[in-house]
Amino acid sequence: MQMTIDLAPSSRSDLPQLMAWRNDWRIMDWTRQSDLLNEAEHADWFEKQARDPQIRMYKHSLKAAGTTNDVGVCGLTSIDYRNSRGEFSLYVAPSFQRRGIGKIALMVLLAHGFTNLGLHLIYGETFDGNPATKTFEALGMTKEGTRRSFYWKGGRRLDAHLYSITRDEWHARNDHHRAPCDEPSDNDQPLAPVKALGKRKSKSSTVGRAHQSNHPPDPEPPGAA
Repeated sequence: MQMTIDLAPSSRSDLPQLMAWRNDWRIMDWTRQSDLLNEAEHADWFEKQARDPQIRMYKHSLKAAGTTNDVGVCGLTSIDYRNSRGEFSLYVAPSFQRRGIGKIALMVLLAHGFTNLGLHLIYGETFDGNPATKTFEALGMTKEGTRRSFYWKGGRRLDAHLYSITRDEWHARNDHHRAPCDEPSDNDQPLAPVKALGKRKSKSSTVGRAHQSNHPPDPEPPGAA
């Protein structure tokens, strides 16, 4: 069965679903989030990130067998346009985990960040024990090091492992089968600040896309910060 993963900006109507996912222990256990979110906190987060040019968040949707479902969230945060780098963030809805969706969505996000946003380096971190590290390594990311006892989570100290990949490394591995992305819009020019996602006009509401057939299940990357 062929499946397609699309990235598109979230809207306010998505907030109830996004909050339910973020408060699910299967996602929350792998995020920096330390308490359950309420509606006011989540709405405040949405408004702030929509106005912040250093944050580009997207929902990812799965198209398969004639149906379309929103299956998670991913994005780039702490975007530094001067140094051309950003931190990735991704989670998959609990009911769609262990199907390889996280790996494909991360591929689309990396392609979008390097090709449309003009980033040179994309990096991220994950808690010790997260099986998503296998996904990162499978996509060519390098483990840069470990922040020892960096987070207090679930009543214990956790190490945080750092991973990154450069644009040259990504293209060296993927140019022969790069996930196709839509043409960048006026607000997607490399190394230029971007406007709020909720108000962004583009040639398409979809910013990235990948197709995959018969993809085996993979561990899912960690949740959003």
